[in-house]
Amino acid sequence: MRKNKYIETQNVFLDASIFEEQNFMNSTKIHSLFFYAQTGAIQIHSTTISKKELYNRIEKRITESKSEFKKLTKTFNHKNARIAKNIGFYKSVSIPEINVKNHTAELIKKMDDYFKRSNVNTIRTSNIPITEIVDNYYNKKPPFHNSGKQNEFIDAIILKSLELWCDKNDSKMYVLSKDNDWLGYKSNNLLISGDLSVLLENISKYYNTRYKLNKITSTKKIIAQHKEDLELVSIDLINENVLLTSESIDISNYEIITNKLDSYRIISFRPDRTEVECIFKCSLRFFVFDDNDFTEKPPRRHTFDINVPIYVEISKTGKLDIKWLVENSNYRYEE
Repeated sequence: MRKNKYIETQNVFLDASIFEEQNFMNSTKIHSLFFYAQTGAIQIHSTTISKKELYNRIEKRITESKSEFKKLTKTFNHKNARIAKNIGFYKSVSIPEINVKNHTAELIKKMDDYFKRSNVNTIRTSNIPITEIVDNYYNKKPPFHNSGKQNEFIDAIILKSLELWCDKNDSKMYVLSKDNDWLGYKSNNLLISGDLSVLLENISKYYNTRYKLNKITSTKKIIAQHKEDLELVSIDLINENVLLTSESIDISNYEIITNKLDSYRIISFRPDRTEVECIFKCSLRFFVFDDNDFTEKPPRRHTFDINVPIYVEISKTGKLDIKWLVENSNYRYEE
């Protein structure tokens, strides 16, 4: 590996939980990482077992989406909504039908093709020291825990496979996961983290230096020049997409008091654009009326601060395009 101060290794492994968090291939971050793999800046790895785990999660989520679409159909045909059948737009409304088998196969093929184009290396799961894994299980060492997860042994085998590969190749590897048991795993060779954005930022710095792009300074200048515009435009996106919920109170609406660009990370340098993840610190205000509002009590005012990630694309000419690409836009408020 080329020596650099930004990344310790070019080897990267993504746990299925990362793909799931990013909605699989429908993700700017996933596409950015695989772009770097296609350029040879990094090497993405998988294992025979982790692929099966990934396919299993795809099928599970598609099955769940079928149930959600069925609920949507029932809601649309409910007596309180069926009057819409009298309106012209009704004929243009089409609720997708999910075929679990076919659509699972379609998405798996799409992912396999993407893996091939990105030269993903598949590590075969063999010669695993089962005795060591069983000992770790009884001693409750990560990834084993008291939670009794069904896939703890699968996780342990995957992690051990990665360790053995690193030992054999005298190398280290970034391991990305959202699983707390993975994050608690201790290893000399596996650099385990749950933050894909930080890794992408560091890879981008390495890529910028390796190919002498000299784009970091110019990107920072563009963001600084358009800071106020980004704060203003992002308000509409936040209003349209952020859902504020609570277990204890009914939140019918909110207003944005302040919205400031708090930080940002460059997550990829593409031939035609630079992609930046901007974090906006947004202060929300809403009012809650007591159930016995006939007593004319004034509503209670609440404020709530959230951090909202929004993606900005900067073209070669310096034009900015702001995009809402957050899969989970629900924020929970508790008193």
